[in-house]
Amino acid sequence: MSLGALVRQVEGALGRAHALFGDPPDAAGAAALGASNNLAEAGGGVRAGRVKMAGLSGAMPQGYHTFATDAAPALDAAAGSDQKLSDHLNDATRSDRTGRSTSGDVLTGASSDTNAIAPTTGTPAGKIALVRALRARIAQQDEVVKAYQARDARLTAMLRSTMYGGGRRGGGMPMGSMPFGGLGGGSGSGGGGSMLGSGMSPLTQLAGNFSRMGSNPRTAELSGLAGPSGPVGMPLGALTVNSSPREIAAAIVHEAHRRGYSRQQTEVILADGFCESNLNGKAKGGGGLWHGVFQQDASYPGRDNPNLNIEEYFNRLEHHGGPRSPDIAKSIFWLQQRPGDPSAEIAYARGRRGYLDEVLRQLPRAKQMYASIVGV
Repeated sequence: MSLGALVRQVEGALGRAHALFGDPPDAAGAAALGASNNLAEAGGGVRAGRVKMAGLSGAMPQGYHTFATDAAPALDAAAGSDQKLSDHLNDATRSDRTGRSTSGDVLTGASSDTNAIAPTTGTPAGKIALVRALRARIAQQDEVVKAYQARDARLTAMLRSTMYGGGRRGGGMPMGSMPFGGLGGGSGSGGGGSMLGSGMSPLTQLAGNFSRMGSNPRTAELSGLAGPSGPVGMPLGALTVNSSPREIAAAIVHEAHRRGYSRQQTEVILADGFCESNLNGKAKGGGGLWHGVFQQDASYPGRDNPNLNIEEYFNRLEHHGGPRSPDIAKSIFWLQQRPGDPSAEIAYARGRRGYLDEVLRQLPRAKQMYASIVGV
């Protein structure tokens, strides 16, 4: 396969993955919220009628009292279900839009990589560099789709759990058939396939093609215990500034494992995240100069996006020892305290050594978090 054909194939695969994400309207959530308000108002009307009937006697007031006793709670339950449905639909809309934006960034990044490396592709080294760059973009898009596939499944399950209570007199109205926007959805029979569930084969196949064209070997035995043998944590792409510390930790663990860091190294990286921000994507320090999970300065693009904050941290750590570092703690010191120095040892000799102690004091928390995510 020629290099040009490979580039076109990659663009096609990334584009198909991007097309899995839609740009849904807000109307569905608003409609459900409107229905919730109407049902709540109806419940209030039924109660008001019961109050008016309370001073009367005869068959009609008694019959209305019996009706209201059943109807008012049923209307309240239906209003609550519609409120939850509105919340879930709004969550699905936001998720789809965020996924589209993230996958679009990957598509744009692949184009930028190709344009930047193209002038050198007349040489073997340039060709290898382009193949590796495109391979990385395929892997990145693969992770984005998998992350949103998992989120899709969670949101679908939440939608299916939103049921209209049947009350005392009849069958409920299951919401399993509610369409789920661009994220895919369940069917009336409960089959519930997701659009994202069927779109991975081109990416997976293309990644396999890349693995035959060039390799980037890593080992997890360079320092401490080897990492888990299979995927762990949560791929980058699904985090928001409101993600919990555990979700952020899961993304760090996944990315560290993907890049070949050992368990011991990953625990120290987590400790650095605890030290810098307590794994808070919204954290700001230094009078507003440092942002995000790893408290990055303005030289870090996208530092306010926790996915990009973590990704660029690992990108730069690669140039400060990476998985092959004999002392990951000093490599982190080098990156975070004196990144311009020629080595970790020189950075440590010249820098504020107390920073390393501050990071390592968080190691027990990091170990506990790692174990809770990996399960061992």
